[in-house]
Amino acid sequence: MALEHPVVCEQIGHRPLFIGSSRAAVEGTTEETFSDVVTVSSYALPLTTECIPLVDGANVEYSQFKKAVEATREAYQRGGKVLVQCEVGMSRSAAIIATVLAAEEAKTFEEALEEVQRYRQRAAPRQPLRECAKQYLHEETNSSGPLLA
Repeated sequence: MALEHPVVCEQIGHRPLFIGSSRAAVEGTTEETFSDVVTVSSYALPLTTECIPLVDGANVEYSQFKKAVEATREAYQRGGKVLVQCEVGMSRSAAIIATVLAAEEAKTFEEALEEVQRYRQRAAPRQPLRECAKQYLHEETNSSGPLLA
């Protein structure tokens, strides 16, 4: 399989959390070393530690979205460097990272997405992924306290 897109690997502020394209999950393409690489596209890459396929559109399954968010949150909470990558680093990975930030930092999804966009300007999750994010954050709010949807 040819990896046609450029290498994207952007750290989200000071956090040990990175958004990336498929090429970022191939050894030697970035200077970073990751403890966890969460792949949210349909195929694992050499550095992938967790592959959770997500559809980037209307057929996205909420259960898969939730699984990807929870895997990323667990990795993030362990404190190592975490890369969340999809094909281009624009939609699926941005949705997962923004949802994790919203849940971990008690922000709205929109506030968290703005934070991601400071470092990855092209971050633009498609509407079905945004809806999954809001559902996840709503469930978190109702089950564990003061998080905002």
